Amino acid sequence: IDSQINYLPVNVIQIARRNGIRVYQNTSEKVLKPTEAGKCALSEDVWLIVYDNTASNEERKYTIAHELGHIFLAHNVNLLRKDEANEAAAESFAQKLMTPLCVLKELGITDKYDIAKTCDVPLWVAEKRAARLKQMIKRDKFYTSDLEKQLYEQFKKYIEAEKERRARKL
Repeated sequence: IDSQINYLPVNVIQIARRNGIRVYQNTSEKVLKPTEAGKCALSEDVWLIVYDNTASNEERKYTIAHELGHIFLAHNVNLLRKDEANEAAAESFAQKLMTPLCVLKELGITDKYDIAKTCDVPLWVAEKRAARLKQMIKRDKFYTSDLEKQLYEQFKKYIEAEKERRARKL
């Protein structure tokens, strides 16, 4: 919300830049282990994110969103071992950032393939979010928090324009 993102797919590079976070490809930095998709670090009061640029475009963006999660959630990223709770929180952050359920609901997008395409996320992420969206629709659990209402207002023009664009296609 603070980054004024109001359309899909979410531009994670723009979010990083607006927050003074530098993003680098691993080919230029060579700091990732073969099993790592990305990492973040604080260097001289500047946050850095390094990502595996050999991954798919969707995976790269999702990795950057995950690393943004660590930064915005103020995780201690200098731990020798990964903290499972922090990893789960960063995953949740990335999923919510890139696939806002209230926006998908308003657009009528519930299928994992449509979510993956619209949000430019890996299919495994879209699958998780499609399942969660179906639960939320079934339980009618939308707009129960001020944050979600604010998010909807921020995306409202995009939602209306996208609905109109889709109606013209029919």
